Amino acid sequence: MVYSFNLDCWFRVLDHVPFRFNCRRATGVLVEEKLHWVLGTEREFPHSIVSFSLNFHCFSEVAVPVVDINSYYVDMYVGELDGCLCVLANYVYFSEIFVMKQYGVVESWSKLCRVKRTETIINLESTIAFINDRKTLLVRHCRTLLASINLETLEIKNLSIDCPPPRRFAHVCIENLLMLDYFSDLPLSEEQGFKDDQVTRETDGSSTSDGTS
Repeated sequence: MVYSFNLDCWFRVLDHVPFRFNCRRATGVLVEEKLHWVLGTEREFPHSIVSFSLNFHCFSEVAVPVVDINSYYVDMYVGELDGCLCVLANYVYFSEIFVMKQYGVVESWSKLCRVKRTETIINLESTIAFINDRKTLLVRHCRTLLASINLETLEIKNLSIDCPPPRRFAHVCIENLLMLDYFSDLPLSEEQGFKDDQVTRETDGSSTSDGTS
């Protein structure tokens, strides 16, 4: 069942959905106007990615990247990074992050990094954002904890953030939408007019020599 805010009603998409959704990963990842989940299907694929189109109200499968077949496979999650679909593959001793640079093109899957698992950082579950000129990647693990990956040294470490519990989710927020150098983007006439108006206001509000305003 799907609820539409435009229609203000529930409606049935399919009589039978041929997928078994994992309750631990109930929240879909939105990329290209489609929600994505990692799950098993009735055909008993151990891990596959399924998408649901919000425009056409239909399911489809997305090809997964080529994982390390020589290592014992543990778990897989999907994420989003710079508008691209990501896969976080967790093995016994390490984790890998893949990025689909061109949506729907299997060959565009690219391995972003491989990091060793630690005693405190086990399963990487979600990508958050790049920081430090894209040299560091923030990720979520163990449901509520944050970690940073140095993409140059491939060092991963926990992030300690002083905030009250519970810390359930992490979101990317735009820090500033304004240009710091405002005058550099103004035409000369507008810039001078703005400065003249500023001087006029300051003059009107200034005090005289006898102390009166």
